This record gives sequence, C-alpha cells and structure tokens, in this order.
Amino acid sequence: MGQWATDVMRTAAKADIAIQNGGGLRRDIPAGDITMGIMYELMPFDNTLYTFELTGKQVKAALEHGIMPETFAPGQFSGVKVKYDSTKAKGERIVEVKMLDGSLLDENKIYKIVTNDFQAGGGDGYVMFKEGKKQVDTSIPIRDVLVKEIKAKGTISPVDDGRMIDVKAKTSFNIQNLPKAA
Repeated sequence: MGQWATDVMRTAAKADIAIQNGGGLRRDIPAGDITMGIMYELMPFDNTLYTFELTGKQVKAALEHGIMPETFAPGQFSGVKVKYDSTKAKGERIVEVKMLDGSLLDENKIYKIVTNDFQAGGGDGYVMFKEGKKQVDTSIPIRDVLVKEIKAKGTISPVDDGRMIDVKAKTSFNIQNLPKAA
C-alpha cells in the first residue's frame, strides 16, 4: 500500500522521489469496493502534499532514517530502489540507492521531493526535510489525490516491486547440512 501511495504522490507532484511515513498509512485496502470510509481509515490525517528540494546526501539520510526505525513504522518511498544491510548499525545500513532510470543517487545533485506536511516539518524525526529548499505546501490533501487515482483507474492492484532489498535477508541453504534420512 505504501509503495502505491508514494507512486501516486510522486506522479501528482511531478517529483523525483516521494517519501511517506509508515504511520501515516493506517490500513490496507481490502479487495472489493473502496469506500470513502476506507480511505479515511487508510489516511485519517488531513495531510497535504508538500514539495521541496534536497541534495542526494539529504535524500540518503532520509531513506536511512526510515529503514528499520525503532520508534515508528518504516518509511515508504517511490522513485528509488534501495539496497540496505539490516545487520549494520543505524546510519550505516544503506548499501546502494538507484534512481528509476538505473543511475545511482548522486549525493551532490538536487532532487525534487514530495512528502506530507507533517513530515516536512520534521515529523517522525525527518529533521533533514526542514533543510529543504523551495518548500511548497500545495494544500492538496493526499487522500484526495489517492481517491482521484482510484477513480481514474477503476481498479488498483498494489504489488511489492522490490524497491527495498535487505541484502542480508537472503538465507543460504546448504544441502550438505541436511540430516540423513532414517
């Protein structure tokens, strides 16, 4: 759900990257008809799309902050693919960040970011967002953007597209260590 929501946010704001705090999305959307009641349960807050510019270095810090957080739900994002190592210490987990075109995130390049007004003000510890340049609160409720997308598409089918990969999560299986059959 978070991936779909951030994809919609990124497209609506014509941003390079969207980042949404996991706590801002409160439920999944079940199969079947989607009501406004469900949408208010999904996003109970009246957050608005908020854009600004960050350097790649600041983007990386924001992504790092949202991976495996200790005090809030993991962040969701769109526009990048992130490889991280869950065995590393906080602040050192990101291994690689690639843009959708396959290029690496450039720490010196400026990127247009979209998030919600809560996070833009440093909510959930995203203090790096307060450093963003050209800050604009669009006053467009995120929930309305999601509803508009559902109405336009008629059917949505969010899927995990592998944009967040824990390089240490894969377990290897050694057939030689299996117990012998009796």
